[in-house]
Amino acid sequence: MTMNLRFLAFIILCISLNFCKAQTAKLYIIRATDPVLSLGKLNVFMEEKLLCKINNNRFSVHDIEIGVHKFQVKYGGKKAKKKIYNYEIDVQENKTYYLSIDQHDHFLYNDIMLTQLTENSGQKLISNLKQDKNCD
Repeated sequence: MTMNLRFLAFIILCISLNFCKAQTAKLYIIRATDPVLSLGKLNVFMEEKLLCKINNNRFSVHDIEIGVHKFQVKYGGKKAKKKIYNYEIDVQENKTYYLSIDQHDHFLYNDIMLTQLTENSGQKLISNLKQDKNCD
């Protein structure tokens, strides 16, 4: 009898822990830029909080909660700026998202933007890059 109660308690605990987990999706941040534009780490922000500092020809992987999130990227700094372009994603459970950092060189400045890629494009791009596991 006590063995059955223990087993039942174990099953209930396992089920309840599974339901309590936050619903997440996987996000790949990809930086594969021209060597001329690779002067250092770029800071990627999510909801105005620093998510990652990523080097050139690297990608990082993050588990993020579902919901609408705003992302932005810039050189240096610990805080996001309100005047910088924000990329917004409606993140859905158990999906995978690929964000590529695009840099466009102009005469006196660089544009740095995020672009969402399809899964096929993202997989092809990261196959040639190294994973940035620290991303600090």
